Parts: sequence; C-alpha cells; structure tokens
Amino acid sequence: MNNSSRSRAASRGFGLACLAACALLATGGAQAQSRPKADDTPFYGEIGYSALTYKEPLGTAHPKNIRLLGGYELNPNLAVEAQVLLNAKEGKANVDGVENKLKVDSVWGLFLKPKVTVMPDLEIFGRLGVAHTKLKASTSSSSVSDSGNSFAYGLGVAYAISDKVTLSLDYMSYYDRDDKSVKGPTLGLGIKF
Repeated sequence: MNNSSRSRAASRGFGLACLAACALLATGGAQAQSRPKADDTPFYGEIGYSALTYKEPLGTAHPKNIRLLGGYELNPNLAVEAQVLLNAKEGKANVDGVENKLKVDSVWGLFLKPKVTVMPDLEIFGRLGVAHTKLKASTSSSSVSDSGNSFAYGLGVAYAISDKVTLSLDYMSYYDRDDKSVKGPTLGLGIKF
C-alpha cells in the first residue's frame, strides 16, 4: 500500500468515525438539553480564523483563511449551516529547492450539525456535508487552479461566553480527492441574532 492509499484509508477512517460520532450526537444527549428561552432565536452567525493544511503533489503548505458561517437551529440537537472560507494568506512549500505557493482561494459548504450539551455552557458537535473548494498552486513561472466538490466533515466544541456569544474550536476536512486535501482547525466567535 503506497502513502497515497494509506492517506485515503486514514481519511476514510476518520470520516467514518465522524459519521458515527455525529449519529450518536444526534440521537443521544437529549436529556442534557435545556429548553430554549422564549426570546431565543434559531439564527446564528460566526466569524473564524482557519489555519489549514493543504497537501498536494507539489508539497504541503499552511494557508490561512477567514471563515464566515450562518446557521439555523432546527432543534436543540441539530442545526443546518452554510459556510464560506476566503483566502487570507497563501502557504508556501519548497520542493527540490523551488518555492511553490499554495492557497485555498475559497470553500463554500452546506452542513448538518448534530450537537449535544455535555455541561452547562459547553457543547460538542459534528458537521457532515458537502463543500466546493477552489485551489491554486503557483511557482515563479507558472500556476494551476483546480476546483471540485467533496464530502466534508469535522468535530468541535463550543463554549457559551454569554446567552448570545460563543467561542468555538473545530477541526474540519473540506477537500480530499485526486491526491489533494484541505483540512485544519478553526477558532471562531459566534453570535445569536
């Protein structure tokens, strides 16, 4: 088994583990949920800073992106979200002494977000969905772009700073196909509208 096959197998294993965790989150933990207050709104938004790892045959780089997210809580254990990640800083990788610039131009995604409150003010969540990712790799003499859709998934935690403000940390896999992958953590600040 070559490194690419091992990487795909490990990625599939992580994806299956996320799927199982999300199923457990969606079906369990209802007892730990409190009823929403009458003035609670189901709409929320978040801004985050993503430190991604972009791997491809030209190398591995660590571009930075800004993530904007909007969500709607269907019930205390399930939400739907739309996300967009926009390039903030390209990453660099050296291959045989040649500097390659790798960047994630953008990611657009739709997700289901199963979640459960494990302690007052602390929840764990998963995300399952699909993302469209635009990638760009360039050297001093050439550049190539690629884009495509991929199954996307992740896990995270959120802490309620107040009734309306949350701080979250998650790890997402946005793209994994054709020997290229984009994944990494995001630190986010959310607000209920």
